[in-house]
Formats: sequence, structure tokens, C-alpha cells
Amino acid sequence: MILYLFGGYSRNTEKKHWKLINSYLNKLKPKQILFIGRAELKRSSLENFYRFKSKLRNEYKVEVLNAEDAILLTRIKDPLVFIGGGGGHIELYNFITKNKTIVRSILNCTNYFGDSAGSMIVGSNLRKYDDGSKPMIGLNILKKSIIEPHYTQWNRHQQLKIEMKRWNCNIGIGIDEVSGIKIHTDLFPKKYEILGGNKVEVIKNYDI
Repeated sequence: MILYLFGGYSRNTEKKHWKLINSYLNKLKPKQILFIGRAELKRSSLENFYRFKSKLRNEYKVEVLNAEDAILLTRIKDPLVFIGGGGGHIELYNFITKNKTIVRSILNCTNYFGDSAGSMIVGSNLRKYDDGSKPMIGLNILKKSIIEPHYTQWNRHQQLKIEMKRWNCNIGIGIDEVSGIKIHTDLFPKKYEILGGNKVEVIKNYDI
């Protein structure tokens, strides 16, 4: 599996963020995208779906499926999975893990795009709240790892190291806005590629 994990965006960085994501989608030219937008709680499922489609600048023909539409899920055929960001990472995890079709699509996909909460969830653990409480279990695609988006923007540098120690994680990944990391899961952490021009930090447990 190849992961494209992005650090999210704010109002001032949104255009550059989507330009970066679209540059990699256009290289892959997927025939089908399964979009999971449950982490964004401020809009309805349909609003999130159409907003995502409006951000695509695809130079290819693609079928985009809304994961919250049960009928569309029956049309899944080797999709690129795109999990969007938002403040509802708990709701996102619950939504995914309660649907076997979605879980299977994620775990079997060739290319996975995660944005903010969609990046966090691929680790073995993820922060539930900001109060140091017990972490959530992630999808564990990246073993013994934790991912923090909005890394510099939300000043997560020390928190990431604290979380690694507290939760016994071997790898911590901090990703700035308008940046990302490309990971071949079979080669990580020995090899990976930084995407975009801002800070992306891969911390190993012997560095802290």
C-alpha cells in the first residue's frame, strides 16, 4: 500500500493545500475514488461530498463515490481511498470500523490519501483529546506509530514526543499544513518521500 498523508489546511493555506493534493492525484489518474468525509462535522454528508468534488482539478475521468451512500458502496472496484479532515476523528473511526465494506476497501487499496484526521487514523494510536487521556486505537496500517497533522501550526512538536513515550510508539510523524509524506508501507521507516515545501518530521523512539 502507498500512503499519501497530508497535514491539513487553514483558511490561509487551503488553495495551496488542494493544489498539492491535486498534483499527486493527477499523477495517479485513478478511475475511482472512495471519499470518506465523516470527520467534518460542520456540514452534512452530501455537503462534504460535493465540496470535495469541487476541489478536484482532475485531468482524467474518475468516478467519485460517497462512502456514506450505501448504494454507491456496491459499486466499489479497486478505488483510491481519500479520507478527509475535520475535528471529528472519533466519529470518523467509529464510522469506518462499523462498516466491513469500508474497512476492506481501505486495507486492500493500492493508494490511500489521508488529510489531517485521515492521516491520524492510519497509525496504531491517535490522540483522542488534548488532555493527555488514554489514546484511541487507530487502523494500525503503520504499526507502533502516531501521526500529528498541523504540526507547526498547532505547535505539536513536544506533544508528539510525549505521546510517543506515553503510548509506546516507535515512530512519530509530524506534518505541517501544505505538506505531506508518501509512504510505501513495506519500506517505511527506512524510505519515504516528503511532499510539499513545509516541515515534515519523522521521529524514531531512539531520538527522544
